[in-house]
Amino acid sequence: MDVRNFIMTHSSHFILTSILTWDNVGENDGAFQLQERSVVSKTLKFNYGALVIGLCIAIWTLFSLSGQIAFVKSSVVTQGKVVRLNYGEHHPQILFVTQTGERISIPGSFVSAEVGDSVRVRYDPDNPRASAVIDSFSNLWLETLISSVFMIAFLYAGLTGQEFRPRYG
Repeated sequence: MDVRNFIMTHSSHFILTSILTWDNVGENDGAFQLQERSVVSKTLKFNYGALVIGLCIAIWTLFSLSGQIAFVKSSVVTQGKVVRLNYGEHHPQILFVTQTGERISIPGSFVSAEVGDSVRVRYDPDNPRASAVIDSFSNLWLETLISSVFMIAFLYAGLTGQEFRPRYG
């Protein structure tokens, strides 16, 4: 079996392209003749489902990142105090006082604390009750970090043609 027949029978993996070139026949007459050369190139395989999911996650990640950056720039940091533990030491109830003197209590997570510990709290002065979070890396950036990891994984799978599940048989 010659190469051309092999490629034609396995065309789902290869593209056969013909390149037409002009070769100079004579030195002074300027006549050219048409020659055909076959070039074999491997096709690019994409996983379009993974690409679409990866692009959607990329958009979500960008919105999440821009929202977090805006929150960090416009927020105020103050000290809060752990007043009790909800469901164990990693879920404290934190009481803090805003710049205007309002006392607010928020549930915390992803932090180890004991009753009476001092904890940094970050909040938006325009809406402290709804925006208050513990000022830690995990509370501020975990959502953006996880979505970035999923974005990279799905975009990689989509661009390299990786499938979601293996083929058996």
